Amino acid sequence: MNLLLLDTETSSLDPATGHLVEVGLVRWSVEHRTVIACASTLVRAPANPASALNGIPEAVLSLGVDLAAAHAFVARWASSCDVVMAHNADFDRQWLPDLGKPWIDTAWDVDWPRAASCSGRRVIDLCLGHGLAVLDAHR
Repeated sequence: MNLLLLDTETSSLDPATGHLVEVGLVRWSVEHRTVIACASTLVRAPANPASALNGIPEAVLSLGVDLAAAHAFVARWASSCDVVMAHNADFDRQWLPDLGKPWIDTAWDVDWPRAASCSGRRVIDLCLGHGLAVLDAHR
């Protein structure tokens, strides 16, 4: 089984008023317990009011791919995977086309071994609760 681990960065919380500004992907082999490939791309957008939060300067967005290319990029990666996984998957899913795969939300659908000792279900809480270093809250 291959998983597609996915994360988006956006210019706002609302797709009606915001833009997808980055998508990151990791293709993971469950059988071999290893990364097959990983990639990310910036997405062209006119503005990024969330720059202070997501760390993506507005000026660099002009270098990103257009939205259709970003969607095609994600769909191509999803086509070789069995499941898509994201933390707070409903948020990420709303910025992307239908990938035709089941989604697993790592915030709620995964029984993390040390979840009881974590201070919450945010990625940073789960990482710290499992002894993993966190260098940056986004990206």
